[in-house]
Formats: sequence, structure tokens, C-alpha cells
Amino acid sequence: MLEFWIKRGDYDVNVKDKRNRTPLFNAVKSGSIEAVHILLTNGARADVISKDCETLLHCASEFSKIEMLKFWIKRGDYDINVLNKKNRPPFFNAVKSGSIEAVDILLINGARTDIVDEDGVTLLHCAGESGKVEMLEFWINRGEYDVNAKDKSNRTPLFTAVKSGSIEVVDVLLTNGSRTDVVDKCCTTPLHFASETGNGNIIKLLITKGNADVNAIDENSRTPLFNAVESGSIEAVNILFANGARTDVASKDGETLLHCASKSGKVGMLEFCIKNGDRDVNVKNKDNETPLFNAVKSGSIEAVDILLTNGARTDVVCKVHFWDDCSTITPLHCASESGNAKIIELLITKGKADVNAVDKNNRTPLFNAVKSGSIEAVDILLTNGARTDVVPENGETLLHCASESGEVKMLKFWFNRGDYDVNVTDKYNRTPLFNAIHCCSIEVVDILLTNGARTDVMDKNYCGTPLLFASERGNAEIIESLITKGTADVNCVDKDNRTPLFNAVKSGSIEAVDILLTNGARTDVVSKDGETLLHCAGESGKVEMLEFWIKKGDYDVNVENKDNRTPLFNAVKSGSIEAVDILLTNGARTDVVSKDDSTPLHCASKSGNAKIIELIITKGKADVNAVDKDDRTPLFNAVKSGSIEAVDILLTNGAITDVVSKNGETLLHCAGESGKVEMLEFWIIKGDYDVNVKNKYDRTPLFNAVESGSIEAVDILLTNGARTDVVSKSWLANFFSLGSTELASNTWLMVEYGVTDKDSGSSTDLKIV
Repeated sequence: MLEFWIKRGDYDVNVKDKRNRTPLFNAVKSGSIEAVHILLTNGARADVISKDCETLLHCASEFSKIEMLKFWIKRGDYDINVLNKKNRPPFFNAVKSGSIEAVDILLINGARTDIVDEDGVTLLHCAGESGKVEMLEFWINRGEYDVNAKDKSNRTPLFTAVKSGSIEVVDVLLTNGSRTDVVDKCCTTPLHFASETGNGNIIKLLITKGNADVNAIDENSRTPLFNAVESGSIEAVNILFANGARTDVASKDGETLLHCASKSGKVGMLEFCIKNGDRDVNVKNKDNETPLFNAVKSGSIEAVDILLTNGARTDVVCKVHFWDDCSTITPLHCASESGNAKIIELLITKGKADVNAVDKNNRTPLFNAVKSGSIEAVDILLTNGARTDVVPENGETLLHCASESGEVKMLKFWFNRGDYDVNVTDKYNRTPLFNAIHCCSIEVVDILLTNGARTDVMDKNYCGTPLLFASERGNAEIIESLITKGTADVNCVDKDNRTPLFNAVKSGSIEAVDILLTNGARTDVVSKDGETLLHCAGESGKVEMLEFWIKKGDYDVNVENKDNRTPLFNAVKSGSIEAVDILLTNGARTDVVSKDDSTPLHCASKSGNAKIIELIITKGKADVNAVDKDDRTPLFNAVKSGSIEAVDILLTNGAITDVVSKNGETLLHCAGESGKVEMLEFWIIKGDYDVNVKNKYDRTPLFNAVESGSIEAVDILLTNGARTDVVSKSWLANFFSLGSTELASNTWLMVEYGVTDKDSGSSTDLKIV
């Protein structure tokens, strides 16, 4: 079969899929040495790597194809410890696969055992994840890792073992001293994990052998029982009950076990909780949602029926934001949004739900049902007295909703009723045609145009026409229909003087651009901010689009907008290295400065895009020490972005570190502002700055770290001698400008390290509540 397709020549032997994998990866995965030989003989490259930087050796290790593994090791194409994007060598894959033989082969050939991936995961974590007792015992007996070793999320191998679902592996870890009271960064315990899977045997083992706390709470105040209920496992719930799990607990958002049972949609669990619980069936969470809302969202008519039978009310309104900021919807609004006709009927007939109840935007359940596209749901509501003359706050009609549904039958239904004019406008002067374009339905657009929908209507917000909207989405079919069938003006402009062609170019759709040009779209238009179509092409990040406009030659590649920015700035901002490369190849300059004196390299450094930074320096000869209006070099931006890789490239290419911005900020201040632990450690270890270095406002890096909201960043600075008795000119103002969460976390840390009101220079006591 392989030789057949190679001989046909339909595909390049090195053709790549979306993950950048060639057919050779698949052959390795299959374990067929013969298939690998055929591909290599026909020119398959062995040095190809996937998007996540996996090599063929990673692939062979992952699927434990022993002969295949030996084959690639013998060929020597890769270092045995080659790392993928997550800093994992092939060895990690072999351990996770559970193959001792594969592990032995890699060890014999020099595989290192001291590598930790970017998430702090060790080989013992991988052994736990494998679910293989033999693999776990192998690593425990080697003694290289503490059985309670933590990754960056504070998870031990016991967490991965629980996830594997192997009771034997969990047993081995507990026997060897794994603790069950370890919590990850979300305060989740191994028992929470086990309860989430509903694995009764592992839950029982963690409690009986590991003495796990059945009432431990995570960061949302949820106990393992919440997870077990959501899993739908009665067995898991019974085990937790039998071992003292409390039923009177509520999560931080006010959810009870009955809410969880309803969310699962499992009838057995719901009946169990109603029978065994001590909660009112109409208990509300903090958003005023009762369990009935959860049951409706689950789509289970049986769950809804059980709750109604047990007294669930349908006149409760909740504050949950489903769409359009609706904060006062009823269970019937919720059911109508999904278009679930059976649940809608049940809520009305059994629950006596009000079909004309309005949310805060004056929308009835009928609006939701129409948008859902379900004729059956609409019929049930109309049959039960739903009014059609209600107008919500934004002025939308049911015809707008029908157009947004994208369903031809729904639109025809409302046309046949004749309740509305086809060009009826909402509060923003938008007709149903705008809604149809929004849902990208060519059929609905065509029906509206056939029935007299106008294309010269402009919305109040952006002065945009339907064609401007369609061009923004790059939908060529709709654009063509609006022009040919609706006689839309191809050169109409919005409030920023942008034509549909601007939007189409930005969308990256060559087809859309071709249709507009064929129909007379002008190319000499410039927007209010001085942007050209080449700027838009740069912003699209699409290589084909950029090449198209460069070849057309309408614009100088270094054309500037009113802020002095060239298309290169836009391409950099798009994050597309290919787009940047094309512009540089065609003469884009890197020494252009915008009105704030920023260069394209400043722009690239702000995003921390290491590849673009490197390209601009190596191919574009960008000045790595260029300064903006605040005397900041690209290195300042890269440090703030938190990208160590970006910083490394700049330093390797001569970026100087002794620069200070106009306000006296150093790179250590920027590292503090990034809130990234790795970045702070990097600069502290480099030792270029005193940890208490001050800017012009007497602020040290600690101020920046506090404002970043990162408790880890604050902790590192304090550990390295950052003083808390430094007083800036506006310390408290900056400190208390934080959000409540960051303020609480950092205040706790400051108190832990001994900060007092005297230290802060405040005349008011700092009270920790």
C-alpha cells in the first residue's frame, strides 16, 4: 500500500499534517521497520520534528516499539536525551508507556534520569501515570526520587497514579510512604482526584490505607464528595458517606451537593441526594441558581422531572450571565436557549412556568428559542401563550433572532407570519441582515435579500454597512451575494474611513479580496489613522495576503501611518514569523521609529516572541539597544513579557544591561513587574542590581512585584533581602490599587515577613481581616 501511493506521486513523501508530522512518524508509530525503510529509501527526512518538537525517537519511545527504538538509536540521528517543547526526552515517553524493556534500552544507551520537564514532572511521576506496578517499583527501588516529590503544581506521583486508575500502583505508592495530605496549587488532594473519576476502589484505599481526610476542601471549598457526586458514581458517594463525609457543606460559590447531582444529569445520583441529603430542593447558590437550572443545562428531562416532582420552583430568577448580560433569567429561559422542546414543555405543563417572564433586557424565553433555531421549541411556547410583540431593551425583534439562528426554516416561519418588516431596525440601527451575516449563513442572507433587505443601512456604532461586516469575516460567498444580489456599495466607508476591502485584507481571505477588486473596490484609500491596505495585510499575518499586495506594488513596503508605523509593526504584532520574514525580504526597515520612538524590535520584545526577535536582529539588522521615548530598550520589554528565551536572544546579540529608563527603572524592576519567578531569579542571580535598587519615585522591584499580584515573585524578592521599610512617594496608593485577591495574598505575605504600619510609612494601622 505504501509503495503504491509513493509510485502514484500524489504526495510529497515529507508531507506534513497539522502537527508537523510526516508519514514517517506514522510508520514509526506502527512499528513497521519495513515501512520506515521504504520511506527513507524514497527520501523521507529523519531530521523532521513535530510542532511540539517531538522527534522520531520520542515517537518510537512513546509506543514502546522495541525493534523500532533500537533502529533509531543505532542510526544515531538524535541525541538520546533530545528534548521536546516541554523539556521531555524520549525517556519520559518510554516510562509513561510502561515498558521496562524500552527503559532498559534507553538507560544502556545513556539516557539521563535527572531531567525534570518544564512542569517539574519527574520520571517517578511518569511511572505513576503509566499505571504499571513493575515500572513504579523499578523507579522506587532505584531511589533517585522522593516518593513525595512535587512538580510545579505541587502534585506528587500519587496524583498521577490516581489519574491512571490503577489501584495496584496507588497501593505501591502508599506502601512506600506516599502522603495523602499533600495539596496541589488548587488545594486539591489525591482523594479529590480519585473522587472526580468515581473510582470506588481507589477512594476506599486512600481512606483506609492512606488515612485521607474525606472532608478536605480545595480552593473552592469543595470536598471530595462534590467530585464524587458530579462523577455520577453512587458507589464512590457511598464510600465517602460511610467514612464520615459531611453533606452540609457548600462551595465558595454557594453550590451544594444537590446542585452537583443536578449538573451531572444522573437520575440515580439526584434521587440519592434528595433522599439522603438535608437540603431544600430550591436551595440557591450565590448566583441565585437552584438545582433546577443545573438539571435544565444538563439536558436531562428525567432530572428536571424529578426536581419538579420534589417541589422545584420555576419562578426563581438567577444572576448567571448566559448571553447579552442577562442576569435575571428563569429556568424556562435556560431551557429555551438550548431549544430543548421536551424540557420546555415539562417546565410549562408540570412546573407552571411563566412563558412571558422577562429577563433584565426584557427578553422572553421565546427570543432564546428562536435564536436556538428549534421550530418545535417555538411552537410549544406560542401554543402556551408566548407573546410576539415584546421588544427587548436593544430593540431587537424575533426576526433579528431568527436571522441570527442561521436556520432557513426559522426565518421562513417568521416571514410567513408577517409580524415584522424585513428592514426593521434595532436600537443600533441594525436590520436582521446584520444578524444573518454575524452567523455566516449564506442561505439566510439570500432569503433576506430576496425579500427586500437593504444593503445601504448603516449601524450607529461604527457606521458599518452589511458589506463592511461581511468583509470583516472574510466570507466570500456572502460578500458576493451582497454585491451582486443586494447591489452593495463596495467603496462605502465606516467612521474610520475604512472600506470593505480593508476588512477583507485584515481577515486574510484572498477570495474575499478578489471579489471586492473584481467589483470595483478602490486600492488608493487610506484610513483616518493613515493605514494602507499593506498595513492591513501585515496585520492579517497571512503570507499569501502580504505577497499579493507586495506584488501589486501599490505601496512602498515602508509606508508609514500617522503614528509613523510601517506594515512591519503590524506583522510583528500579528505574531507571524512568516509575515515578518516576507517584509524583511522585500526591504522592510527595522530602524523606523514610531511616534513614541519604538522600533519593530521593541514591539516584538513586548510580546516576548523569541523567533521574531531573532529574525529581526539577524535578518533585519535591528539595533538591540535602540531606546524609545522613555529610554527603554527592547530588553526592558522582553523582561516584562516574562520570556527568558527572548531575553537570552537579546543578550546574546549584545543588549546592554546597565540601562535605566527615564523614571529610573532597571531591568530588575521590569522583572518584578512581570511577576515571573524564573525571570526574577535570572536577574537576581546575574547580580547586576541591588535587590533594593530604587527608581525616581523611590520604588524598589518589590513594589512592582506586589502590583503584579504574584505572591511567588514577592516571596523570591523577600527571600533575597528585599526590604519592606522602603517608602515611596505613593506607596499605599499603589498598594491598595490592587484587586482584592492580590491584596489579600500579598498582605498576608508582608505580614508573614514582618511588615507593619510603621514599615509602610502610613499613619493608619494596616488591619488584616
